[in-house]
Amino acid sequence: MIVLAQNPDSAEIITLIDTIYKEYNDRVCLEDAESDLTDLSENYFNKGGIFWIYRELDIIVGTVAVVPDPKKQLVWLKRMYVKKEFRGTGIALELLKTCTQWTLQQEYKKIALWSDTRFESGHKFYKKHGFIKGEIREMFDSYVPYKEYYFEKIFTS
Repeated sequence: MIVLAQNPDSAEIITLIDTIYKEYNDRVCLEDAESDLTDLSENYFNKGGIFWIYRELDIIVGTVAVVPDPKKQLVWLKRMYVKKEFRGTGIALELLKTCTQWTLQQEYKKIALWSDTRFESGHKFYKKHGFIKGEIREMFDSYVPYKEYYFEKIFTS
């Protein structure tokens, strides 16, 4: 079930994302790259965005968030993660549909995101659902440097 995240969910969200990062021999960096996770209200809701979690058997198995960027006339999709044993079950698609519906209700016509180049299955998912891969950038906001791909999806009327 998809519900809104609240600040008390932060610890469980961080644990979920850290578990996923460990699949890539990495870890969450709360001092920089993932510092937004320590205060969901401040970093999402107070910026006009929203953060959803997917609960299964009372545990968080998936997350996704969006933050509007009125100057660029788009919504940034952030924190799309699904616990390994729940991938391929339709949870990611439900989360993406929730983001898309919210985006269109807010009258935005574009969703954009940056995704670590190591998350190949995620990239296949985004492409399958109409996102176009763009440029690549180098990032230095974690324990080790990494690269990210830009993706965007434009909605036509």
